[in-house]
Amino acid sequence: MIISKGDVLQAETRPSEWPGWVWVTTSNQVSGWMPLAYLDPDGAAWRAVCDYRDVELSVQPADTLEVLYTQDQWAWCQPAQGEPGWVPLAVLERLNT
Repeated sequence: MIISKGDVLQAETRPSEWPGWVWVTTSNQVSGWMPLAYLDPDGAAWRAVCDYRDVELSVQPADTLEVLYTQDQWAWCQPAQGEPGWVPLAVLERLNT
């Protein structure tokens, strides 16, 4: 799911282990999780305040990632090769360099 700043979305809270995230649906009926902090109310709908992609990375214990930013218990990470994506903070360990 790719969201652009200004997109109008339907949002609903669902039971989740990730506080601060809501289930959103685009005008094209594509759905996925998005941080509530990235949305502003717009009448009965919500408007995206920034661009967003819901890519979740599959990572292995030996993988090295660059954490670009964090949001509500998740990190947007850049792997050594490939595209960036979200990883739960709970599975990351800071390296001492």
